[in-house]
Amino acid sequence: MCPLISLKFKNQRKPFVFGGLSVLFLFCLIAIFPLYRARAAGVTYYVDNSCANNGNGAAQTCAASAGAAGPFNSIANAQSAVTGNQSGNSLLLKAGETFREQYTVPAWGTSGSPFTIGTYGTGASPIVDGLNPVASSSWMLSAVTGINFTSGYNLDGWWRFASSTNLGLDSSSQGNTLTVNGSISQVAGPNAYVPEAVSLNGASSQYFSIPNSSLSTGFPGKSGQESFTVGEWVDPATSTNGTMMETLVEGCTFSLDFAGWGNPLFQIDDNSWGGHQAVGTVYVPTGTWSQIVGVWNQSTGALQIYFNGVNVTASPASSTTAVVNGFPLTIGEPSTCNVNNYYTGAIAEPFVIAAALTAAQVQNIYNYGVIDL
Repeated sequence: MCPLISLKFKNQRKPFVFGGLSVLFLFCLIAIFPLYRARAAGVTYYVDNSCANNGNGAAQTCAASAGAAGPFNSIANAQSAVTGNQSGNSLLLKAGETFREQYTVPAWGTSGSPFTIGTYGTGASPIVDGLNPVASSSWMLSAVTGINFTSGYNLDGWWRFASSTNLGLDSSSQGNTLTVNGSISQVAGPNAYVPEAVSLNGASSQYFSIPNSSLSTGFPGKSGQESFTVGEWVDPATSTNGTMMETLVEGCTFSLDFAGWGNPLFQIDDNSWGGHQAVGTVYVPTGTWSQIVGVWNQSTGALQIYFNGVNVTASPASSTTAVVNGFPLTIGEPSTCNVNNYYTGAIAEPFVIAAALTAAQVQNIYNYGVIDL
């Protein structure tokens, strides 16, 4: 017997697909249970596929013209409009209707202020049929999910750029919030899992920083010798060929850069201040998002560079030590140890994890982001 269920997404940053194939776990879905109706707090959006015109989602009565006050007239239109942080908001489907389309949820809320999907009006619960007309007992809810790197993985820094009023906020539990230098703009991120980013103009007036003394205890480069993984999404605005640009840097301990010929580069300095580099075999393109990740395994000394979830290290590099220094962590500004260039372009979800992630774990972050369950 498959129970009726309702959907209530709490602190959810991964899309859910209705009417699609199962990926990790399945629930039987007969219909959307009408438990969650319009709420007093937050914004409520409506979907009614009987309407001829696609409205702005803000009212229950069909819109007089396209874009006017009224419900969205398809799940697809709602999906493209209701995205990102929807904490406290609701998306309600008209009772008695069948929606023959898929719904990949590109929105999320928080544990205290969830994003709710439910129904409004009177009549039978709405039905979402994303494949073909089939018996309701065979319908399923498919959840695409990844690893939660916010728990048990020594996440030392995770900057989502989600708050327009506090772009440098650290979303890890370590409190490594960055100082915002200059007027930095928030822009759209690479995908639904990583929806926010920032744009830097390559000038000395725009970058993020935090003094070494303010970094949390055990942060790579501040103290101790332990493995670590650093990564970020990048969308360079100009060609990196011929320009050494530094993106994510912790003093002289580590840096994620673009080499002078445009390849991704991960570097650490050893205890004798000697540099060791893992250079990628690919070229970082402009005008599109790419993810670069550097992994250092302290026990083996191996340095590896990943591009879009794939290990692209051109040649082995090794060091079993990393220098401890007092220089700041910066994003977009060159290291004090190297005379390079400020970064020009967009950056999303830089992170620092005090562990050497496996290839499968790096691929998981590329697929789903760091994940906040």
